[in-house]
Amino acid sequence: MTWIISVVGVILLSVLTDVLLPEGQMNKYVKGIFSILLIFVIIAPLADFIRKDIEISDLLNFDMESDGIVVEKSEIVEMEESLHSDLETLGIQCEKVVIFSRENNINTIVGVNVFLKEKKEEKQVDMIRKIITNKINIEQEKIFIYGI
Repeated sequence: MTWIISVVGVILLSVLTDVLLPEGQMNKYVKGIFSILLIFVIIAPLADFIRKDIEISDLLNFDMESDGIVVEKSEIVEMEESLHSDLETLGIQCEKVVIFSRENNINTIVGVNVFLKEKKEEKQVDMIRKIITNKINIEQEKIFIYGI
């Protein structure tokens, strides 16, 4: 927003000086100076843009998974974080929760992978599956739990 105000300000100032200054050599130099100033004002934000590390996924707000399934970042990531915190609250040390979805929709979840920090007994694995099933409408067979 400030960039637009700067550009408009330089243009208005150059038009005002063009109207107020008489014709002659001085007018040419002033126009040249304002032209250079306008170029700098336009180019200045580009330097900040170039210095930033920008990834295409940040611009488009989605991730491409290795198997080609596109997941919507906001809802899916929130659900992953929620599941992770729920498991941690119950004392289950979890490395990561990954949710796979189709059609960029949290309602079309096709699988959940849970990466634990240590192996768990079958009873605990069943409990983890039930927690995820209660939170997400997914069949227990599509929930995969890995002990690291």
